[in-house]
Amino acid sequence: MVKEVGEMYEELLSQYLPAANITDDTPLVASMYSSVGKAGSDLRIFEKYIKTTAYWRENLENPVQFSSTLRKLITNRGKHHFSEIGPHSALEGPFDQIRSELDSN
Repeated sequence: MVKEVGEMYEELLSQYLPAANITDDTPLVASMYSSVGKAGSDLRIFEKYIKTTAYWRENLENPVQFSSTLRKLITNRGKHHFSEIGPHSALEGPFDQIRSELDSN
């Protein structure tokens, strides 16, 4: 159902997320692990700028692969990571379970 409004959603977002003076080759300060629509080994890690409005539209239209993304992020040892999981503590339990499982392996 949300795909029906995807184009309008992206258009409305563009009013609030204007394009910066960044090209597609502009590197990000940190890698971004995307949890949008892909699973397992197909998860994307962005090293360069992405079109923000198109990404949020994709986020609206596709399932989020929380567990797969978190596992990939955690097993990338030796780097610092930031994971925004929302303002509610509902994902704290799954986050801790995944981390504990990976730490015990």
